[in-house]
Amino acid sequence: MRDIHLKSDFAFDLDNHARGSASTLTLLSLAAAAILLLACINFMNLATARSANRAKEVGLRKVTGARRSDIVRQFLNESVVLAFIGLALALLLLWAALPLFNGLAGESLAIAQLADPGLLAAVLAVTLLAGLLAGSYPAFYLASFEPARVLKGTFFAGERGRAALRKGLVIVQFALTVFFIAGVLIVDKQLRFVRTKALGIDTRQVLTTTVRSERHRQAVLADPRILAASLSAPPGMATRAAVDVSWEGKDPEDRTPFFPVPVDPGYLETFRAGMAEGRFFSRERESDRTDAVIVNETAALAMPGQRFLHRRT
Repeated sequence: MRDIHLKSDFAFDLDNHARGSASTLTLLSLAAAAILLLACINFMNLATARSANRAKEVGLRKVTGARRSDIVRQFLNESVVLAFIGLALALLLLWAALPLFNGLAGESLAIAQLADPGLLAAVLAVTLLAGLLAGSYPAFYLASFEPARVLKGTFFAGERGRAALRKGLVIVQFALTVFFIAGVLIVDKQLRFVRTKALGIDTRQVLTTTVRSERHRQAVLADPRILAASLSAPPGMATRAAVDVSWEGKDPEDRTPFFPVPVDPGYLETFRAGMAEGRFFSRERESDRTDAVIVNETAALAMPGQRFLHRRT
């Protein structure tokens, strides 16, 4: 039962029409982890770049008896404290930006949801892990300072190995940055395409009800605010069953499924669609109610060699 919301692959699961996508959540989680890793690498680079400012502090502490583990613990604690300060600032930004996000995404998220014990524990665990990860390299790097060389000012001579590691971290940081910038541009282009692509129908300002009677349709049209009404299955919401369609010259092995949808003459007007060729159903033609069908372009392409003519009688 727990898997239904994210992992259901039932095509006509109409009662679960708002089901989520496990693959989308996985992708977004990986993106979030990469961004967090980017921040950790940035912290490592900044901390090691400032190591010269704290070299004498480390040297003096070791001279006065501090052990390597004490130095490591100190810098890890500093990193964790900074991570939790960052968490507090993040929660403040979340509180300020959440209403705008809900308006753009059509969601109703509330910051109070973070009070859930499981979610709160996960947030605190991730913050602690990020602090330890970001402070690990600087802590062990600074703890390796030798007091005599630091106080003589010769410790940073011959640090090529560590410099190469820092350069590698910078390369990873910039590679991730370029990847995310490219991803943002691609997603923006896709969203623009989705918003501007002509789908052939327009479902905006369309209300769907389960009342199906001509009398009801006429009553609805009596309201001057209603532009059109149709006793039809709405696009994308019809509970359809596949049927086998035969035509002259059909390959016996062809199992192309066809999904008929019941519609009435007001369908095109209601959903602001058009005909590629021929005419639509007419209320004035009695024959349209009994033995007339209309195929869409996809169905026509599935039946090669067939000619589709609209009747004029």
